[in-house]
Amino acid sequence: RLTPLKPRRCQPLSDCRWLETKLASAKPAAKAAGALPTADLAPTSRAKCIQCEAAIEKGSVRVAVEREIDRGGFVTTGAGYLHPACVEEWAGDDLEALVEKVKAHTALPALPAPF
Repeated sequence: RLTPLKPRRCQPLSDCRWLETKLASAKPAAKAAGALPTADLAPTSRAKCIQCEAAIEKGSVRVAVEREIDRGGFVTTGAGYLHPACVEEWAGDDLEALVEKVKAHTALPALPAPF
């Protein structure tokens, strides 16, 4: 037999000193997590380039961009991956804007051309 829980009395947020301490000591994130487009190192060699369709080798730099994924009954968005050498052909006229966004979102210290 279950016993009902006792209702807890909510306290105002100002009474939460631990929260203030936690927020004050939190380090700001250097880059937004999950922001696309970005560049990172491929954790496996399973991803394929959406431009040339060749596998992206484990440990090599890959560029993640947002792409549409057709699921049959609906279309959603997700990450698609490119070799750095394929970025220029894939981006076309939007290359400069894409390069700036990748530089803003990546945590890698150095990027290959065209970055």
